[in-house]
Amino acid sequence: MKKARRIKAGVLAFTAVVSVAVTSVPVYAVEDSPVVYDLKAEQKNQENLEYDQAALDLLKYCNKDDFKTWDQSLAPMNDAQAQEIKTFVDDQIVKGETEDYKKASYSQWAVDELRDFIAEQIYPRREGSIEEFCKLTHEFMMKTAKYARVNPNTSLMFRSASEMAANILDLLRAME
Repeated sequence: MKKARRIKAGVLAFTAVVSVAVTSVPVYAVEDSPVVYDLKAEQKNQENLEYDQAALDLLKYCNKDDFKTWDQSLAPMNDAQAQEIKTFVDDQIVKGETEDYKKASYSQWAVDELRDFIAEQIYPRREGSIEEFCKLTHEFMMKTAKYARVNPNTSLMFRSASEMAANILDLLRAME
């Protein structure tokens, strides 16, 4: 106990001596000003960054040659021109992005469904052969392809699932 106190006192004394010897300029304590976090300003900043990113994403879809012939007059835009721009953006840009997003979501859903389908088929076992997984994946692919033709409202979902199962089947066959 006494030895520990001596060591602590020695380290403290050594630190004090070194800090006095190293610091030749007087040091003054300065009170920190309190930091105020402005949530509204932070949200507005985030919103501006999102708008900037949206503008950059839009420019990726634009043809650079179209800007060379663009009429840069400062005449105000009429309603017909604004509607034409809105229709173009909705049909050409937003529609494609929405469909890609849905397809990616359905692909993730398909992977989960395929995993559950295989697990149900091999239950109570917890493992199987590649050949068995290929057979079950092919069965799942055929079922989802059949379901894709039943209802046009769910066609994209089951078509995406069938395509994902085909990709997984290719990977499984490559592993054989």
